[in-house]
Amino acid sequence: MERVDAIENQSSTGTRLSEFKSSVDCIYIAACARDARLTRICVASIRYFYPDIPIRLLAGDILQRGLASELHSYWGVELVDLPEGDYGWGLVKLEPLFGPPGQSFLVVDVDTAFTGPVLDMRAESDAPFFVDDNGFTTTGTSFAKSTRKCSRRAPRSM
Repeated sequence: MERVDAIENQSSTGTRLSEFKSSVDCIYIAACARDARLTRICVASIRYFYPDIPIRLLAGDILQRGLASELHSYWGVELVDLPEGDYGWGLVKLEPLFGPPGQSFLVVDVDTAFTGPVLDMRAESDAPFFVDDNGFTTTGTSFAKSTRKCSRRAPRSM
């Protein structure tokens, strides 16, 4: 696997962390058709810090043609076999809850990029689950999340 290093002193990060025993069995990424670019960035950021952790793609909608096979070929990402249905926005993220009993997992949106070894923090906790707080950061570890802002005007009353 080829990796682009951002700065010189980070070049050994992926190797060092690959020996880390993960606190999760799998990372699920929720994606849809218009998210191909963000999906690639998300997967690459996870693979940089955790080269061996299983990554599974939750397609809540039709994906860009060829994206699933590309991610499988280059990054070893599997596509979750979901029952047919209209998942709408966000409902696909609930599917891992119906997976194998006892499975420990992390679900992220494609607009999430790992900027540090976030699973290390999970390993140090006995909490049953974590919920992302957009402003959350700790020393050396952070969740970087770019959120798309949609604005709607209220209808004018006559």
